[in-house]
Amino acid sequence: MSTDPAGPPPAPLPVPAQGPSAPDRSEKPRGVRQAGNDVAANAQQPGQAAETNNLRREAEVVFASGGTFFGSAASVQSVSGNQYVYHVTSPGGRSTVLYSIDPAQTRLLREAFVADTAYAALLGRSRTRNVVILQAARGTGRSATAQRLLLDNHQTEIFSFAPDVPIGDVATTITKAGGYLIEEIDDTRARALTTLALNDLDAKLGALGAKLIITMAAGLALSDSGLQSFVIRIEQPPSHRSIMESHLRYRLGDIRADNLLSRPDFCAVFNDAVTSDSARDRAAQFAVHVEELMARGQLELGLLRSRMKSSVAGEVESWFDGLATPSLKYLAIAVALLDGLPYQSVVEPAESLERRLTRPTASTPAPAAAAVDPFATGRTHRVRQIRAEVVRSEITTRFGRVPAEIIRYLDPAYPRAVIELVWREYDGLRRDLLGWLGDLANHPVDAVRVRAAAAIGLISTTAFDYISKTVLRPWANDSKDNKREMAAFALRAAGRSQKLQQQALTLVGEWITSDSWQLNATAARVYGSALGSAMPDRAFRELDRLSRTEYADVAFAISYSLAELTEADHRQALPATDLSVKWMRSQHQGQSATGEIAFLTLAADLVGAADAGPVRWPLLLQLARTDRGLSHAVAAAWDFTLNGAMFHRFAQDIAGSWAERVEPDEQARQALALMLASVCAGSERTEKLVRHMVHGWMSKPGTAQAPRTAQAVLAALI
Repeated sequence: MSTDPAGPPPAPLPVPAQGPSAPDRSEKPRGVRQAGNDVAANAQQPGQAAETNNLRREAEVVFASGGTFFGSAASVQSVSGNQYVYHVTSPGGRSTVLYSIDPAQTRLLREAFVADTAYAALLGRSRTRNVVILQAARGTGRSATAQRLLLDNHQTEIFSFAPDVPIGDVATTITKAGGYLIEEIDDTRARALTTLALNDLDAKLGALGAKLIITMAAGLALSDSGLQSFVIRIEQPPSHRSIMESHLRYRLGDIRADNLLSRPDFCAVFNDAVTSDSARDRAAQFAVHVEELMARGQLELGLLRSRMKSSVAGEVESWFDGLATPSLKYLAIAVALLDGLPYQSVVEPAESLERRLTRPTASTPAPAAAAVDPFATGRTHRVRQIRAEVVRSEITTRFGRVPAEIIRYLDPAYPRAVIELVWREYDGLRRDLLGWLGDLANHPVDAVRVRAAAAIGLISTTAFDYISKTVLRPWANDSKDNKREMAAFALRAAGRSQKLQQQALTLVGEWITSDSWQLNATAARVYGSALGSAMPDRAFRELDRLSRTEYADVAFAISYSLAELTEADHRQALPATDLSVKWMRSQHQGQSATGEIAFLTLAADLVGAADAGPVRWPLLLQLARTDRGLSHAVAAAWDFTLNGAMFHRFAQDIAGSWAERVEPDEQARQALALMLASVCAGSERTEKLVRHMVHGWMSKPGTAQAPRTAQAVLAALI
């Protein structure tokens, strides 16, 4: 059980106070063949795989690269800044985040960017395409150059995608003129680019008057040779000195800048701090520090030199230590964990952390309650002290879109730095920090639970042996699926670390071979979006090993992971469906039931988009239209589940949900009609069953109501 914040102090052992190391076996685990009601319940909430994938991507970005995502925000207006963030749902139902470039950044690019003769040639080449791949070595100013190129291509609005956005989502998200960026894509995504996809996107953007620039490192290989026609390269970046001078004049004006540039001692500080192998943005940052220090009066070169040597970690440590009260530190930790989430979802965990850390003990009894002044410190002051800001937004809830206020750090590097600082420097907090993160497994907001798991993952990269024994295994063996989900996602960080991947995979391998169904279920979830998308072949192989199960929780864990893999990469739809059909045909009853649950989960949860129009198709139906192998696999899966003894009633309900979904779209109706005709081919029994089912779509109470779809199916069966 979770540690009670008001309970006795923990024993002085290096073990966190959180979930049990052994599961609660007071309740008999559910059998896989009696899981029909769970299949039906999951079918009522499609899109869970997409939501999980989005939340996990958001958490990873916050802690890895420092960018803040705003969960389910359609449009965000900053309360104390000028950046706008758009959270767009594409026609396929996938969540995509767009950041507008701050107007202040636009002004800086226009006035301080060093546009030399080499840039002029680059600009000319960029004008020949609406999609451009900008390749350059690290530190040559790729980001600034890409943004300035968009401005000089007459784009007045600039928006930035997250680097992991699929190209297919870019095509459906961009609906108006503007400049768009996908920055710093990795080797995997670079290799996934194709000439066909970029040609199609180029044509679409040309019709809209839009332009997209994709930036990547110079050393990344493009597997498709035709992509070279999209590539431009920064061959001769401007000098560090020219960048510093330009930014200094922009910030201080010509007279004050010239006075400083004429001083040998000032130039000596610059030459020491910014060397030939420094990134170009370090030269620009030098000018920022000069402006900040001169705001105090006379420029202190010693302080400037110190500022240039300091790291983010050092800055955060100095600031955190200087926070006036413990309550501010608790809030700072909570914002680090939950950066970009609604304010109230952050404040409540901060308060629970404070309660946990200030609980009375035998040696320090609770002091007499003092009167609390609720007006002592306002929110604005507290938020400013922790270097954060509040942002107005709209978020999606079960009750529809509602307004919300989101809190985030001003500096996106702070979330990771604060978590690392607290873990590294405050030994006395470690057990309670882990206990607090474990308590958040019961939080009602999914994003909070995902962030807690991501924080454990971040900590595990420096203390894997300790975290795996005291946190990950107890969570993985918990009877509650929330803890198991958190354990699975927490392994993502170690599993994607070159130094720790083998250790993480070995740990999961132990869970796979364990006789604990809880560990088996957690292992299955690891091979969803936690690690499966990075190693799909291994994921399918290990999920296959786990499929001979008698436990419903394991079967659903396998099914959810297959759905996440498919949602993240549509190319996995065929192997996921093929695997489900293989399991259905097994003589092992548990494995056969797992196959049916897996397919019905894919069918119910995954929602795609029609090629035209607003109707969101069932994803498997959409993909099967252009993939003959997938079409045969989906038809075989429908044939088995509709005729099966265990879940045929639930299969009919999910088929009915497909019918209702495609009802408004003639093209979609015809696609489903052809699919069901294929299901019936060669089987009088199946055709009789399908006819009875679709007749119910026209009039039978308590079934799907899709008369036009029913007519299309009946016509296809003639």
